[in-house]
Amino acid sequence: MEIVLSIFLGIGISAASGFRIFIPFLILSIAAYSGYIEVNEEFSWLAGFPAMVSFLAASVIETAGYFNPWMDNMLDTISTPAAIFSGTVLFLSVINENNYYLKLILALIFGGGVAVNIQFLTVKARSVSSVFKSGMGNKIIAGFELLLSVLISIAAISYPIQTSLFVSILILILYKILKNAKSRLREKF
Repeated sequence: MEIVLSIFLGIGISAASGFRIFIPFLILSIAAYSGYIEVNEEFSWLAGFPAMVSFLAASVIETAGYFNPWMDNMLDTISTPAAIFSGTVLFLSVINENNYYLKLILALIFGGGVAVNIQFLTVKARSVSSVFKSGMGNKIIAGFELLLSVLISIAAISYPIQTSLFVSILILILYKILKNAKSRLREKF
């Protein structure tokens, strides 16, 4: 049962990295540092104070960047591959499996896959917002992404199964919303 919970935890925390790269690392680091959660031995550095401070600084810089109109487009360019990497690393850090290759395959499929799907949806949402609101809606979307990253990270650690189900439903809803917005955009132009 422990492997199943760690897979759900990995999916939830990886999904949060699709919204923000460093927030899930910060929250996982705080949880590991405080002893609330145990990370794999290879990732014990996550539970250290230096890692926690580094992730805090990176989270502040990343968040500030997304609230800057010209910087958020640049961040989108680098955050898509970074989301795959961070989702994979986050998944690897929490999964309890001895078979390294199985763990890596699961991390790439679930961790990187979920993170890149979320990241793709956020990039699309900002591009649709830029067209409809001339970029003014991007700050609202950035705030919403920040909130979701924090809440999903915390929920994944506390309620891994429910969070994974929520993330799955959220992805489907966001795809539907963006599909409708894209068709309205085509009708408008």
